[in-house]
Amino acid sequence: NDEEKLKDKVDDEDRATIEDAIKSAQEWLDENPGAEKEEFEEKQKEVEKIVNPIFSKLYKEGGEGGEGGGDDDSADDDDESHDEL
Repeated sequence: NDEEKLKDKVDDEDRATIEDAIKSAQEWLDENPGAEKEEFEEKQKEVEKIVNPIFSKLYKEGGEGGEGGGDDDSADDDDESHDEL
C-alpha cells in the first residue's frame, strides 16, 4: 500500500535515477565483496548523494498538502526541533 503511494509520487525520471543508482551500487557490491569498510561507506555516500535530493523533494511535497495528516504532523515536528536549536 505505501509502495503504491510512493510510486505515484515519484516521476519516471527520478524513479530511473534511483533504480540506476541502486543497480550500480549492487553491481559494485557483487564485484567487491572484500572491500574495506571505508570503501563501502564511500559507495554508500555516492548513492545517498543521488537519492537523498529525490527523497527530500518527496517529503517536502508530502508536507505541502499531502494525502494524510501524518505527513503534516511529522513536518511540524521537524520544524519544532529546528526551532529548539
